[in-house]
Amino acid sequence: MDGSIEQCGFKGVVVGETGTWKNQALVLVNHGGASGQEVYDFSEQIINTVYAKFLVGLEREVNIL
Repeated sequence: MDGSIEQCGFKGVVVGETGTWKNQALVLVNHGGASGQEVYDFSEQIINTVYAKFLVGLEREVNIL
Protein backbone atom coordinates (compact mmCIF):
# COMPACT_ATOMS: atom_id res chain seq x y z
CA MET A 1 0.00 0.00 0.00
CA ASP A 2 2.98 2.28 0.37
CA GLY A 3 2.98 2.68 -3.41
CA SER A 4 -0.61 3.85 -3.50
CA ILE A 5 -0.01 6.30 -0.65
CA GLU A 6 3.06 7.58 -2.48
CA GLN A 7 1.12 7.81 -5.77
CA CYS A 8 -1.39 10.01 -3.98
CA GLY A 9 1.42 12.44 -3.16
CA PHE A 10 1.76 11.79 0.57
CA LYS A 11 5.39 10.61 0.80
CA GLY A 12 7.38 13.13 2.82
CA VAL A 13 4.40 15.47 3.24
CA VAL A 14 4.21 17.67 6.34
CA VAL A 15 0.84 18.99 7.52
CA GLY A 16 1.14 21.16 10.60
CA GLU A 17 3.20 19.15 13.07
CA THR A 18 2.47 15.74 11.53
CA GLY A 19 3.25 14.08 8.23
CA THR A 20 4.74 11.02 6.57
CA TRP A 21 8.36 9.96 6.72
CA LYS A 22 10.38 11.04 3.68
CA ASN A 23 11.66 7.49 3.11
CA GLN A 24 8.46 5.49 3.77
CA ALA A 25 4.98 6.84 3.17
CA LEU A 26 3.43 4.23 5.49
CA VAL A 27 5.14 5.81 8.50
CA LEU A 28 3.33 8.75 10.11
CA VAL A 29 5.52 11.21 11.98
CA ASN A 30 4.81 13.63 14.80
CA HIS A 31 7.30 16.43 14.19
CA GLY A 32 6.71 17.71 17.70
CA GLY A 33 3.56 18.99 19.28
CA ALA A 34 0.93 17.32 17.10
CA SER A 35 -2.02 16.02 19.08
CA GLY A 36 -3.33 12.51 18.71
CA GLN A 37 -6.36 13.98 16.96
CA GLU A 38 -4.13 15.73 14.40
CA VAL A 39 -2.31 12.49 13.62
CA TYR A 40 -5.63 10.65 13.37
CA ASP A 41 -7.10 13.32 11.08
CA PHE A 42 -4.05 13.17 8.81
CA SER A 43 -4.31 9.38 8.63
CA GLU A 44 -8.00 9.75 7.76
CA GLN A 45 -7.07 12.11 4.92
CA ILE A 46 -4.64 9.51 3.57
CA ILE A 47 -7.20 6.69 3.87
CA ASN A 48 -9.89 8.70 2.11
CA THR A 49 -7.59 9.87 -0.69
CA VAL A 50 -6.27 6.37 -1.42
CA TYR A 51 -9.81 4.99 -1.46
CA ALA A 52 -11.04 7.73 -3.79
CA LYS A 53 -8.20 7.15 -6.24
CA PHE A 54 -7.76 3.36 -6.13
CA LEU A 55 -10.91 2.00 -4.39
CA VAL A 56 -8.59 0.35 -1.85
CA GLY A 57 -9.54 0.49 1.82
CA LEU A 58 -6.63 0.98 4.22
CA GLU A 59 -6.75 0.07 7.90
CA ARG A 60 -4.75 1.58 10.72
CA GLU A 61 -2.31 -0.81 12.43
CA VAL A 62 -2.49 0.92 15.80
CA ASN A 63 -4.79 0.80 18.77
CA ILE A 64 -6.69 4.04 19.19
CA LEU A 65 -7.68 4.81 22.77
